[in-house]
Amino acid sequence: VVALIVGGSQGSEALNNLLLAALDAVVAHRVNRPDHLHILWSTGPRHHQRVNGALADLGSPDWVHSHPYFDNMPDALAAADLTVSRAGAMFTAELLNQGLPAILVPFPNAAADHQTHNARALAEAGAALLTPQAGLTGEILWAELNQLSGDPKSLERMGMAATSLARPRAADQIAASVERLLAS
Repeated sequence: VVALIVGGSQGSEALNNLLLAALDAVVAHRVNRPDHLHILWSTGPRHHQRVNGALADLGSPDWVHSHPYFDNMPDALAAADLTVSRAGAMFTAELLNQGLPAILVPFPNAAADHQTHNARALAEAGAALLTPQAGLTGEILWAELNQLSGDPKSLERMGMAATSLARPRAADQIAASVERLLAS
């Protein structure tokens, strides 16, 4: 199982710190790591050096693959079985179009708390877990990731729910609406 960790185009210091705390607990054997779980991690360009240093301090686990940024997000999404991410509009739309289950940690300072609204909509539809950042620890995040990655039926059900919410023709529909508006 490949878990894609994405904190937005600039990365997320909070998500990075949570994952590093989780990995520290795994390496120290305070929590278990399923053999099947691999991490594909977009740290964000300005966080990458610090994250890689921390990973080196943890023994550079060969099942963790960190990158500053993914230039080809469709390939990263195609490689993933689930995601841990923020809940911005564009990324959640990409998740739905790919049919990917998600653990969504909304950015708490987003305008009008829109990321929480996005995450709640996906969670209520069964496509995601909504995990508020307040009170979240690395071990709690790891427990959610561990449980979900080890449950193929839940991954399949959540993926189907995500696909049912997708609107792959949205751009065409918007363009047609604009054309109708301009023609009237």
